[in-house]
Amino acid sequence: MRKSFPIFSIFLVLVISAGCIGSSDDHEDIPVNETSYITFSYNNGSSQISVDISAIDKTGMKNSSVDPILVIDAALDDSRAGILLEDGWNIVSVSKVVDEAGNDTKFGELEFRKDNLSFYIVIDEQDMTVARGYSDAVSWISGPVSGPLPEGFHKAKDKIEGWWYVFDIQENSSDSKIAMIYNDTNILYLYPSYSVINTEGIYD
Repeated sequence: MRKSFPIFSIFLVLVISAGCIGSSDDHEDIPVNETSYITFSYNNGSSQISVDISAIDKTGMKNSSVDPILVIDAALDDSRAGILLEDGWNIVSVSKVVDEAGNDTKFGELEFRKDNLSFYIVIDEQDMTVARGYSDAVSWISGPVSGPLPEGFHKAKDKIEGWWYVFDIQENSSDSKIAMIYNDTNILYLYPSYSVINTEGIYD
């Protein structure tokens, strides 16, 4: 009996240890909608931002043959992701791109959102490369009878430069501002502190 107890104790410790080691890397059974600690890190220069994948709505990819994590990973590799995340935008959803006829295409998109404005980074699912980026601000076309910009987020295109200007128009006109300037491939200006263009006189 004196010899059997140490042997049994050693066996018990080995079983418990094996169980702990085996469960530490098992993420396959974590439900999509439950909080988990799985994150991607976006490295933009000297900064690093962690993104909680479990907080992103993936229902828009429910019937897709493409893993939504691949779309997220590809979008986070784009410089615009770092610009938005560092400015306090949140990733809220990943979904399929649906054309005007209601058909799924071979593209997915990651939605970033802040202050009731969304910006989407579109991913080509065939080669997992970034296709384009766009905001969901309402388009506004300047014309002799168009009148002033309505309240809320609206965008207008500079046809010469090919840039989209996103305006945040408040009831008090003194609070109105340009929230974003972008083209298909880059964010050129993001209120209040990011710009790669000359913004002198932008609010004149």
